[in-house]
Amino acid sequence: MKNHYVDNKLLYASLCEWKEEMKKAGDDAHVPVPDFVAISIMKISENLTRRYNFSNYTATWKEEMVGDAIEHCLRYIKNFDTERFKNPHAYITRICFNAFVQRIKKERQDTAIKYKVFLSDSSNYTVEGEDVDFDFMQQMLERVNSFDESRKSNKNESASKNAGSNLQKFYD
Repeated sequence: MKNHYVDNKLLYASLCEWKEEMKKAGDDAHVPVPDFVAISIMKISENLTRRYNFSNYTATWKEEMVGDAIEHCLRYIKNFDTERFKNPHAYITRICFNAFVQRIKKERQDTAIKYKVFLSDSSNYTVEGEDVDFDFMQQMLERVNSFDESRKSNKNESASKNAGSNLQKFYD
């Protein structure tokens, strides 16, 4: 077997043993995650960055995404139900995927804030005697506007979903 693959059966067996140790230790005791499980989480999160959804992001963004994914996996691995499910690889992959998406949203929001600050105070960033590059400023403004529009459309969609779940129509 190659070094970057995770054996799902061994991962499941290791998780079952760990869960049994946690039951024996009680609720107050802290039982560390086995090394095999931790290494598997790292492999899954690092290999998920090669997926087509995430392959074009910069190395720094990928590092942040992997770090968040590992943190979320270690936080929520105890919730995996070994009695009902037998595929911990899918559980870990889903946690990593969701952590990646959340990190991308946060980074885009931070970038939009940086652009807004730059646009609002762009007069301080010009060199004396040089004109402002209006194409660059226009591009930044378009990015900020597209980010704001996407946030507004997401809020409108969630508001319409919440309005649809209102029980008032049954009382009319």
